Amino acid sequence: MTRGRRGQRGQRGAAADNPRWFMVDVGFERKFPVSVSLAAIKASPQLEKMVLVNNSRLSVQPVTEREFELVLGMAG
Repeated sequence: MTRGRRGQRGQRGAAADNPRWFMVDVGFERKFPVSVSLAAIKASPQLEKMVLVNNSRLSVQPVTEREFELVLGMAG
């Protein structure tokens, strides 16, 4: 699991209330007892609307707080 903080960096020409992009700093926090596979996430009815389940691209995607907590629960 990683935790991060959002920050605005390198925002030349962007207004403070309308940034052009965000950067997230992440770092290792702890190892889970169980790895959560994509198949397990897709098999969970509670996660059927998760972007990861409905998008074929495995890249950085938004995760709601509820989805995050459900996946954490699956990891033990």
